Amino acid sequence: MMSATIKDVAKLAGVSISTVSLALNRPNEVREETRQRVLEAVEKLNYHPNKMAQGLIRKRTGNISVTISGPQYEQFSSPLLFEIVKGISEVIRASEYDLMLHMTTAEEEVRFVREQIRSRSCDGMILWGSRMGEESLLDIFRHALPVVTIGRYLNHPGTYSVTSNDLHGGYYATKHLLELGHRKIAFIGALQGISSARERCDGYKNALVEYGVPVDANLVLSADYYQESGYAAMRRLLELDKKGVTAVFAASDLMALGAMKAVLDAGLRVPHDISVVGFDNIPNSDLFVVPLTTVAMPAREMGEIAAAKMIHLLERQAVEEKTELDVELVVRNSTAPPIGALGREG
Repeated sequence: MMSATIKDVAKLAGVSISTVSLALNRPNEVREETRQRVLEAVEKLNYHPNKMAQGLIRKRTGNISVTISGPQYEQFSSPLLFEIVKGISEVIRASEYDLMLHMTTAEEEVRFVREQIRSRSCDGMILWGSRMGEESLLDIFRHALPVVTIGRYLNHPGTYSVTSNDLHGGYYATKHLLELGHRKIAFIGALQGISSARERCDGYKNALVEYGVPVDANLVLSADYYQESGYAAMRRLLELDKKGVTAVFAASDLMALGAMKAVLDAGLRVPHDISVVGFDNIPNSDLFVVPLTTVAMPAREMGEIAAAKMIHLLERQAVEEKTELDVELVVRNSTAPPIGALGREG
């Protein structure tokens, strides 16, 4: 049996071929009664539009690109990736679009994204983990191709983003350590030009200031969100710090995991000698050797909202530029009062 064609649908519905096309692609431009007749004919005939042909007519590919960037493909090791992509894919799967997933390194990202724009291989792009500079990212937004970023925003009109409340998260994590009695608290994860890193660090500083603790620039360490980077930063801290840091806030769970390994490799214990807090609440962070205290953010929901924004942009609907989702502190076993605080002994 041959597949039904748009001509068959038009004949059964008693309308023209162009009306069928309008009913399926621009339903607001036809009467509701006509649209219902077309939909009934589509269902009865089990008609499936040819997406490639539709794309040629509408000058669209039907594809939404999701580009994940990180240092030297380290993003493959991030459990957060699967949560975000799961949220994106659930929304796109329910739409008329297809998802194209790309991985790139920080070094290749700008060239890769610009090539997607030049080749028109997709109708819109969702970017996660972008390391490109703010001017380069702003230039990407200026192209006709719709773009939505996850975990990063630009304070500029016409840019679209979904983030967690990183400022609050950094504050909650540091306040928790301060309330336990810690005063020598390091921050791992200062990443130049990245809004999420900057705001998590600002939240850390705000909490210190609120508690009357001076911000020590020597305790703010650069690192790039993955285990190896967190491990290296913690090693530097242990080698250079002579005054006894008792707690660390790492701006990602993977950096926190690396930091904990460095503490253990140095013959110290978590949280007995050094308390550690992460950020993300990645899957299985409660199953670490020491279950991790962390700031939980709704990664899957971030993916869902980013995909919905993209579809609304493609359909020329009104879209909120910046969406910021709440976070919460999840307290586990990696934090405790410092030795000497509240009567605690070594």
